[in-house]
Amino acid sequence: MISYLDIFRIESNGVLWCGAVTTVETAQDRIQKLARSSPGSYLILNQTTGQRTVVTPGSAAQNEHPRVESAHGARVGMG
Repeated sequence: MISYLDIFRIESNGVLWCGAVTTVETAQDRIQKLARSSPGSYLILNQTTGQRTVVTPGSAAQNEHPRVESAHGARVGMG
């Protein structure tokens, strides 16, 4: 299956690509794992629709309910 959801870590000078997955659930699971070693906000970019979703996992007690913001935008080309 083709990966169409890109995961980025949001950094002060831009974004860092962390990988690609095929479902939102898999993206959220991957972000939870990434946030354990690199806390912060992450961006899920749907290459098909252009939808961008920012996920900010909280402390260990809050990890089951991360803050999520979603926005629609133009599709971003990767090359």
